[in-house]
Order: sequence, then structure tokens, then C-alpha cells
Amino acid sequence: MAFTVENPNMVSWGNPLATYSVEPFDLGLKEQRLMRVKISRTGLQDEPEMKVSDLEEMNKQREDGAVSLKMEMFAWATYKKGWWGTEDVMMEAHCLDLRVGFLPKFGFGCCISLRPMTCSTGIVTLLCVAMATSLVPQPPKIKLNSLLVSKINVSNTKLGANFDVAFTIENPNLVSWIYFDHIDGSISYKDNALITYSLDPFVLGLKEHRMMRVKISVNGLQEDQPVVKERVLEEIHRQREDGAVNFSLEMFARATYRTGWWGTKSVLMNPQCLDLRVGFLPKVGFGSWISGGPMTCAVPMLIDD
Repeated sequence: MAFTVENPNMVSWGNPLATYSVEPFDLGLKEQRLMRVKISRTGLQDEPEMKVSDLEEMNKQREDGAVSLKMEMFAWATYKKGWWGTEDVMMEAHCLDLRVGFLPKFGFGCCISLRPMTCSTGIVTLLCVAMATSLVPQPPKIKLNSLLVSKINVSNTKLGANFDVAFTIENPNLVSWIYFDHIDGSISYKDNALITYSLDPFVLGLKEHRMMRVKISVNGLQEDQPVVKERVLEEIHRQREDGAVNFSLEMFARATYRTGWWGTKSVLMNPQCLDLRVGFLPKVGFGSWISGGPMTCAVPMLIDD
């Protein structure tokens, strides 16, 4: 890849495919430099480990003709301002959504672009206050977009239903990637868990957001689902006949924040989307969340020092 850079003193910044380093250099006033980086990955070297699911998805996209990649760099630099002295800064450079088109059966591809792309660059001055603000992990922002319930069947002994939940999760951090290592979730009625589920691990890059959808079905016979008390089922049945039932969505997540050369921090999160009023159509067994728009969920977080 070839690019023009105006950020001095680059060092390596991890990413899921490959890492690299660039030798330190200087840039004069208004100076620019054309640079080229060549990296080979064989799968046998000391390289970042990739998940099988990611490899399968990349191979599928390549066979379809194009793969979307990202390039990110982390730089620690010093600005020298003549007799005004010096100032240390940290930079994050992002070249996102690089769509690479591949020739069929040749394994060769190039970036699909008609012109040079300007990459975004974030700069943090390394003063104590700025460092403290930037390096404290900020919890992700979670917005519930929709909640649908279908084929609901409530009796005195069991609950049968299909739940369909859509939400957006965003990493608000400028200098930290969030690695979600383990996520368990539940849908409850008045602190009584009706359904539990788990999500696969995933990563959120800097300022990245992701749309997620969870579909769960229960019939009251699964051994891995909570046993719901009879009085709770009776109350849900009565409220559904009255037209609406209040549910709550809650998750427990264990995650790792990775902040360049500053290291990692382990955190525990407990996202909560409470008082979700679902209105049901009479005698149909279908209901949807009664809301005027996306709901921002609370995300209590504990940093495990």
C-alpha cells in the first residue's frame, strides 16, 4: 500500500490481520512524504491470531469479488516549535472501509477507488489531564431499536414465545478498542428471568458501532432455560389479555479495553434496558415494543484493577 503521510515517528498498532512498524522520521514545515509499506502474511509467523469465522467470512467475500478492510496506525510524536519548545502528542490514523476488489481465481486485489483517500487523524496532547481523560475506559453506548414478540402462548405451566431484539452498540472511546470476551443476556418480567441467551465474542474498534440482532425461541420444555413460576405466568397471561406486558432486557458482559502501548484493562458491564412495554394484538399472539424511537440503555461498568 502506498500513502502520503504527515505524522512522524510511527510505531506498530495491532489489528486482526497484520501488524507493522515504520522507522522514525522527521517532517519539516508543510513537508509531505510518500511512503510505501509491504507486509506479507504466511500464517506461520508470529502474527495476530484470526478466528475461523473471520477467515470463512473473508474467503466468502473474496469469492464474491470484494473484501472491505481497514488500516489503522498509532503514532507517538514530538512537535518542535523553535524557541517555544516541544510538545508530545499521541495520534490515531484511520483509513476505514477500504474496499478491495479481487480478480477471480488469481488471488490478486486492489483498492477500488478513483482518487486518493484522506484518512481521519485524532491527536491527543500528552498532558496529565488529557491523558487521564482519554485513557479512562468509557462504557459503550447501547440503543435498543426494536423488540418484537410473536407466537406467544402462556399457560399455567409454561411460556412459549419468539423474541426478536435489535440494538446498536457503539464504542465512544478515541484511544481504546473494546474486546467483548463473554456476553450473557436475559429477558425478564419483574425480575423473573423468562429467557437467557449468549452472544459470540466480538471487537469494537475506535468510534465503531455495530447493529446486532438477537432471536430466541422458547417452548417451556428447554432444560437450558429458566423455570418460570406459575404465579408469574398467570400475571403475564392476564396483562397480555389486557393489551400490554412490561419486559426488561439485561446483559452481563466481560470485556477488555486495549489502549495501544498503555496496555489493557478488564471490565465488567451490566447493560440494562428496563420497562419495555410491549403491546399485543387481540387473539393474535403478536406484540411489539411501544416506543417513539430508539431507547438509550444504562450501562453500569466496573473496572477490574
